[in-house]
Amino acid sequence: FGSRLCLAMTHLLHDTNKTQDACSAQWLLMWTTAAYAPATASAEEQHHLRTFFENLENRCVSPAWDYQSAVKEMPPTTESRRSLLLWMANLENKFRASADLPLLRNTRFKTLTERWRFDDGYL
Repeated sequence: FGSRLCLAMTHLLHDTNKTQDACSAQWLLMWTTAAYAPATASAEEQHHLRTFFENLENRCVSPAWDYQSAVKEMPPTTESRRSLLLWMANLENKFRASADLPLLRNTRFKTLTERWRFDDGYL
C-alpha cells in the first residue's frame, strides 16, 4: 500500500505542489532545486549540485525503484539549469516506467521551467 500511495503522489505533483508523503516531498525538492539551479553553473556549483543529487536519501518506498542505483546509472548533468531539468525529466520517466505509470510527455525545457520555476524574476 505504501509504495502505491508514493507512486500516486508523484503523479499528482504535476498538477499541484501539495505533498502528502515523503516521496512526493522528495520529488518536489529535487524539481525545485533543478529549476533554481544556475543558468550556467560554475565548477563549484556543479560539484554542489552533483553532491546534492547523488547523496539524497531516497524517501520513495517502492520495490521497483532504487534512486541511488538510478543516479549511478544515469548521473546528474549539472552544467546548466537546462541540462539538470532535462536530466530530472529523464529520471522521473525512468521512475514512472518502473512503476507502470504514464511517462511525462512534454519534457521541453520551456515547459519544465514554466512548471517548476515561479515567474517572479527572482534569480
